[in-house]
Amino acid sequence: MKYVAYPREDETFSEFLDQLKKQGPDVSLVSAQFSDLDDTRCRLVLDCLLDLWGQVASQPSMYGRSMPGVRYLDFSSNHIQSFQASGLVQILNNNRLLSVLEIQANELGKAGTEDIRAFACAMKHCSLRRLNITANRLGDAGLATFIDHLPDTGTSLLALHLSVNTFSTDTGSWKAAHSIARFLSSPKKCRGLKSIHLNGNHFGWEGVRAIAHAIIGSRRACEATASSLVDLPPSILDACPPNTSLINIDLFSTGIDSLNSASKNVPPCAEWEAYSAVSRENWYQLVMEQLEMNQYQQTVCQRAAARILGAARIIGCKSRWIEPPDGVRDHFPFRRLPVELRRHILFHVDSEQCLSHEQLINVLRWASEPSTLGYVREAGAWPPTQSLAVTDNVWNLPPWSWTECYEYRSPPRNWYSDGLEYDELDGFDPGKMAFLECTGTVEMNT
Repeated sequence: MKYVAYPREDETFSEFLDQLKKQGPDVSLVSAQFSDLDDTRCRLVLDCLLDLWGQVASQPSMYGRSMPGVRYLDFSSNHIQSFQASGLVQILNNNRLLSVLEIQANELGKAGTEDIRAFACAMKHCSLRRLNITANRLGDAGLATFIDHLPDTGTSLLALHLSVNTFSTDTGSWKAAHSIARFLSSPKKCRGLKSIHLNGNHFGWEGVRAIAHAIIGSRRACEATASSLVDLPPSILDACPPNTSLINIDLFSTGIDSLNSASKNVPPCAEWEAYSAVSRENWYQLVMEQLEMNQYQQTVCQRAAARILGAARIIGCKSRWIEPPDGVRDHFPFRRLPVELRRHILFHVDSEQCLSHEQLINVLRWASEPSTLGYVREAGAWPPTQSLAVTDNVWNLPPWSWTECYEYRSPPRNWYSDGLEYDELDGFDPGKMAFLECTGTVEMNT
């Protein structure tokens, strides 16, 4: 893997572009920090990278261990003012290579909310794992626009850096905080996101409280203290389930004590929030407890999915009915059981009953599709297509759909490159990660 940086000593901008073209698909990381890049120069660099990505996209090795093409792009601390004029929107379109985009400390709030909206919508068509747009002065409306227009079906993001983007006001940046709270409350939009960084945004107490509510959920908020224990109906306690994806959040220097959202600027609360016991004193502890719980439950969920896959793969993939050999009397006629009973028996492999019905069904469908056996491969036809092998429908379920998977759970990507974000001690397994994400079993579904 090669690294290309600009500026270097006595290197002109045109020489930098020539170097990029010369290195070709072998370049994995491009850095142009503190290089006075404006929209025009940024566009020239990205046009060059689009050509390189185009060369790689037609090669089977795009998804292999060699990991060709630029995966990491750092344009931090420059003068980029527009997502569209700079080409940042265009590079996300169907980009299955770029994993990390660092564009913090630019001036991307200047072009306005329509420009920000276009960038957020483009997140639907890429495979980014980490996006850093810290310190771009998006403002209250701009940050809210970005969050509100992220795709309803979710993104591939694992980490999102949004710190220092709103300005100090008398009432706090309530609009952005409310949008973030809605985002964190949506299992689909927020799926897979592990870390969000919100330091230095002036949300005020009302904004921080809304975000805390979205993370811990209504039941924990209403039962936060002993004095808050009252007989509340399930419609109140279970009105807002907790977030289950996040395991890390930075939410400091947000003006909790200095900014107080004026009541006329704060939208009406949900009915359950009137019973919330979340306060300035306990919100952080409650949030940290939920994040620790999320991390534990994700481990439990992933283990359960792997256990069910082990059993279901034997039965479901290329399964055929055969008569027992002569003389064998103690065989178990599993295939003669009703379909409902077959599923019921297999579901008990999840001894902790932590997987949702949707997750269980996805695992069974994955286990019964032969093309999933070679999903993470070195080369060959990619992305995989539905297998033409005749397989009995053991579970009486719709067959596995790659189109559905790419749309709602995980786009095609190089799973080996994901391992670059993990420490060796983490024991990253690209095949296992692909299975978990494609079946939606990375985290629990509430």
